[in-house]
Amino acid sequence: MPLDLQKEAPDLAAIPGGATGQVVHTYEIPKRSRRPGQPTKVGMVELTAKDELLASKLGGDDLRAVQFEAAKRAVRFLDGKRTTSDAVDEWWDACGSPVRALVMTAYARLSSPAEGDADVFLQSVEVSTL
Repeated sequence: MPLDLQKEAPDLAAIPGGATGQVVHTYEIPKRSRRPGQPTKVGMVELTAKDELLASKLGGDDLRAVQFEAAKRAVRFLDGKRTTSDAVDEWWDACGSPVRALVMTAYARLSSPAEGDADVFLQSVEVSTL
């Protein structure tokens, strides 16, 4: 069953204060991974601290559920159209395990420091006494 993209959200740029300036990372879903009738592209953003906290609350004590919720919350566009969280939930259920794994991998990369940055950060420590 094709996803109903008519549930898309309004254009945020047309709403005063609606544009967030967030960078959207758009990924093309490989044909062999996606199901017929499903979107071919997914657009994701880095989550705000508030979004990450909400994903943690929704996932509870289950780390995998928290990861699922965070990855889902990062999805803001399907086939180039801004979408709602309800439409993302519907798509998430319908897209299949391979696509969910791809989205979770993309989210992990979006939310991780660039290679080498953790080492630079940790090596920059300055120790002092109070």
